[in-house]
Amino acid sequence: MTLINPDAQAQTALTAEALQREGERQLSVLRALAQQPLTSTQRAARDMYGGDHLGSLTSRGQYAYWRGPMLALDETLRGEQAQAQARQVREFQNVLTRSFTSVNLIREIVDREVGASAARMTWEARADEDALLQLWWRQGGHHVERVIRTALTTARREGRAVLRFRVGTLPVTGRTPEAVALALRLEDVPPETARVLEHPDTLARVGVYAYQWQGLDAAEVCFLDAAGNTIVRVMQGGRVEDSAPLALGGRLTLLEISLPALVTEQVIQNQAAYNTVVTMSVRNTELAGFVERYGINLEPPYRMVDDPSNPGQQKREYLPFATGPARLNLWRQATMDKTDAGGNYQGETSLGAGQYGRLEPSSAEPLLAAAGLLRRNIYSETGQMFVLMAEDATASGRSREVAMSDFDARREVVRDAARYLIGDVGETALALMYALAGQPRPGVQVLGQVRGRAIGQDAQERQADLNDIAAGVMTPAEVRARRGLDEAPELTPVPAPPPTPPPES
Repeated sequence: MTLINPDAQAQTALTAEALQREGERQLSVLRALAQQPLTSTQRAARDMYGGDHLGSLTSRGQYAYWRGPMLALDETLRGEQAQAQARQVREFQNVLTRSFTSVNLIREIVDREVGASAARMTWEARADEDALLQLWWRQGGHHVERVIRTALTTARREGRAVLRFRVGTLPVTGRTPEAVALALRLEDVPPETARVLEHPDTLARVGVYAYQWQGLDAAEVCFLDAAGNTIVRVMQGGRVEDSAPLALGGRLTLLEISLPALVTEQVIQNQAAYNTVVTMSVRNTELAGFVERYGINLEPPYRMVDDPSNPGQQKREYLPFATGPARLNLWRQATMDKTDAGGNYQGETSLGAGQYGRLEPSSAEPLLAAAGLLRRNIYSETGQMFVLMAEDATASGRSREVAMSDFDARREVVRDAARYLIGDVGETALALMYALAGQPRPGVQVLGQVRGRAIGQDAQERQADLNDIAAGVMTPAEVRARRGLDEAPELTPVPAPPPTPPPES
């Protein structure tokens, strides 16, 4: 029979409780490090890119991005006045929601730059590593390329993006790099929930990702141990689980990309103002198609009928009327019943001269001019003035060249980021495949490459390229790269057939 020391049992329980509290504290600290709330500009950029141009529940309200007139409730009103004002505000909001019209220029400028910078992605690697990377890259309908392009879009739109490697269920036996490749996934996570931190003195890097798991707070941390191997630690509730050390050559399973944000506060202001102008032009068109009429001190035709609620008295019953062509409606001046001090009917009295009128639509020219100016502001702010020049037949070739040079200079940062990101993704993926298969090869090397989308050249530009090639200023490969074309395939020369011997005489 074994006796249990109650003091030791209490000490064990106390230790477990302390470890639980310490684990929860560390989880809270890690989640605070990972989470980086979006600024108002980043939130507006994400909302407008996604099509929420009037407002959203995640921003400052349903009408946060509306720049036109807006009715607000007067908190000092009470009773019937407050109810009447609330009805008026609701009616205004319903009309605004129904008539609101927008054109998503923010999505257009971001997609144009990212698409023109990384229309096609490829890489250079060793033959065996290239085949393994091809297997992983092509599975799932090019999912890796889509994720990388999404990350570039997020980073150019908001300034930052984060990619995460996730490994599914692996086979217990027969684990090869090819088997790992089929279970390896790349996903983009919301940048406000993940970060890669670097110590200012030691330059040691740590990746942190905060998420929810079955309704509980959770965090994933990747870091390097003393031997330089990668450790992935998962904390869910009070549970902590570390992966086996992975020889990845000092790489983390979280990748962060930073770019200058293309959607600035100025772009958002012009987009919101553009939507307001377009919406007002739609309202102006509605007024032109459905004329609004008004009457002051006028009453439609009516007849006097017995009032069932007041026996012996009569009331007015207004006759139906219709508007439109070939219609005639005779209205009469409004009057009111006149009574003496005892309430006896003394006839009718006039309320003043009657007036009739209609609200005419305004000229659309100021609205169209404002819309054109705001659209121009957005293209100028983002270096895409060549889009407007394509619509202008009077723009000179030199003006187009300068505008295109500005666009090329701005998107160079996207091309460079895409090259580095493709290389980092490829090297980390290969290192994971070999390490999880028990064949560590941390020294893999992948050189990322991108092909931009070619923008059509005119005949003079094409002839200038041919002249440069003939003069030896540029090579054909350089010209193809400038046009965003793939490299020309290497042709294997066909050996010449042996000479036919002369016939014998």
